[in-house]
Amino acid sequence: MELGPLIRSARLELGLSQAALASRAAISLLSVQKLEAGRANPEWKTVTAVLDSLGLSLETRPKGVDWNLLAACGAPLMSRGRAVSRIQPSQKLLVTAIESACREVSSSPGTYAAARAEVESRERKTEALQALLLAVQCQYPKFFGRHFAKSQLVMSVLPAEVTGRLIKLKRQAESVIARFL
Repeated sequence: MELGPLIRSARLELGLSQAALASRAAISLLSVQKLEAGRANPEWKTVTAVLDSLGLSLETRPKGVDWNLLAACGAPLMSRGRAVSRIQPSQKLLVTAIESACREVSSSPGTYAAARAEVESRERKTEALQALLLAVQCQYPKFFGRHFAKSQLVMSVLPAEVTGRLIKLKRQAESVIARFL
């Protein structure tokens, strides 16, 4: 949801006028009007002042990973659901998809009682991501160095030991990533 409509909705829910919100947040009425209309480019302190006045907070969290997109980028996964074979290959798309996936597989798996299927799925995704990273690292070392070598997150996903299965998956990834690089 856009910030402006969210602020307007919260303000109306509390029965506040724009002037009352401006007074609470110690900003001008014009600033509130522009924020709600989506025409403002406010400073961070203005946004937090308005949100605090409405009893709201702003939360950031990683975006979910589109594993079908990552499969289309070369990760050796069976894609499910919508077809992504028509995506426009780009280096930026590949880098963003890999970074998001690294963030997801590096995060805590949640509760210990996670379903076995979830654990197996996570392991398959990690292995596919490792194969894709190895393919980029081996076939395009300059690209890898420029985009991933300094990232602790990405480097932590690379395997300590390369297995025969991982080499086989890497070869599958190599056949696809050439379109992006």
